Amino acid sequence: MKDINLKKMIPFLDDEELELLVNKILESEEGIYKNVTIKDLLPFLDEDLIEKAFKSDLNKNKDVSFYFPFLDDEFYDDIVSKMLENKKIDDKFYSYLPYLSEEILSKVVDSYLKDEIDLDINRVYPFLSDEDIRKIFRKSILD
Repeated sequence: MKDINLKKMIPFLDDEELELLVNKILESEEGIYKNVTIKDLLPFLDEDLIEKAFKSDLNKNKDVSFYFPFLDDEFYDDIVSKMLENKKIDDKFYSYLPYLSEEILSKVVDSYLKDEIDLDINRVYPFLSDEDIRKIFRKSILD
């Protein structure tokens, strides 16, 4: 039994076995179970398990940037929508920018222009539509 390498088994595990492994990793303090991490599993997990692991690591204030290519795009919009509802944009917001929809980015701009949120708008420009950039420009000219 000493020579069993769980990493080499990952592509052959079914959804139930992968979920068991995810749970073991999430329960561990270090985020590792028998030399396997969530990063090792991501390409093999369904959206629900990825979201579960992401939320768990996010709540533990761990780095979650490695999840981004694997999360459903709507997930980012939901997170930012909650930030807008709470009128609080945190530093993680900037790492979500490439994954946000044009619609939610427009809402961010509107909230920013109404002084409802505080953010570094200069970091957001590359992700905005021409229309949103025009809105910001017009506001800056009028103020």
